Amino acid sequence: MPFFKQYLLTNQTFSSRKVAALSVTLLILWWVVVLIGVNYHEFWRDEVRALTIALEPESIFELFSALNYEGHPIVWYILLRFCHTIVDSPLALPIASIGVAFAGVFVFFHFAPFSNWQKILFIFGVFPIYQYSVVARNYGLAMPLVFLFAHFYRTRQENPLVLSVLLFVLANTSVHASLIAAVLSLVWVVEYFTGERKKLALHLGSFGLVVLGGVIALATAMPNSDTVVTSVISSGLGFGELIDALSRNLLHPAGYYYEVLPKISPLMRDLVFWGLFAGLCVKPMRAVGLVLGTILLGSFFLLVYPGHLRHQGIFYLLMITLYWITV
Repeated sequence: MPFFKQYLLTNQTFSSRKVAALSVTLLILWWVVVLIGVNYHEFWRDEVRALTIALEPESIFELFSALNYEGHPIVWYILLRFCHTIVDSPLALPIASIGVAFAGVFVFFHFAPFSNWQKILFIFGVFPIYQYSVVARNYGLAMPLVFLFAHFYRTRQENPLVLSVLLFVLANTSVHASLIAAVLSLVWVVEYFTGERKKLALHLGSFGLVVLGGVIALATAMPNSDTVVTSVISSGLGFGELIDALSRNLLHPAGYYYEVLPKISPLMRDLVFWGLFAGLCVKPMRAVGLVLGTILLGSFFLLVYPGHLRHQGIFYLLMITLYWITV
């Protein structure tokens, strides 16, 4: 079998010197494409504003109050502040974004159990190559964290603290990531209590750490009462409206993922989703996790803020993570 064809069909990326040379070449090509994109990218107000907010407070603890109107948790701002102490320049913004994206790309490319042709398609797809790298926003932080979660999930019985730390940080990267952190936590908890249940005390402490991360994320991201997010509640969102939103997303689970699955009809989007669901049914709780993640994110898009491609991409990362831990 020709070397390149064999490389595409296997999932090994650094198993020999020749294989490693090709893998490194592909990763360098990724860097080249991303750097060209950054060179032509005019940073948006939302991107630059995050750096400004991260640098204004005198201490990290004052960042919490500075985020009252941002609607985002704190991790991205801490990272920007840290990068700026190393690179005392606005270049800290693209450096942080590209560094985070490359971490996600490397973890996926090296550790994911998928074939190399699938890995190549992913790393040169719209999210790693642009939305979560060139565009310097907090959403890209989810990529390395969920992939590390997937990689370490097989060692969850022995090292639950690793997973809990990853989910703690993930919950504090964006509101959307908080929702999928909750879904991954639920999958983990249910599979633990329906499995061998080793090291109960350590696992309970790990689960508690994840809950603490969610509480901190909620307290930080929940803005003041005069914003679009809180107005959803203050304007009288009732139980009926909430049930309606959840049921609409259950009946049409891909209805609000028109940018992740573009140029196909709503019916075809739903069929694609249920096909993805069927592929996970060998592990029922993971299939349930896909449905829950879709409903939670879709309801957020419906009730709070419509999702753009970078927001809808969080569902894409959840789907990949669930398939990773299943494969």
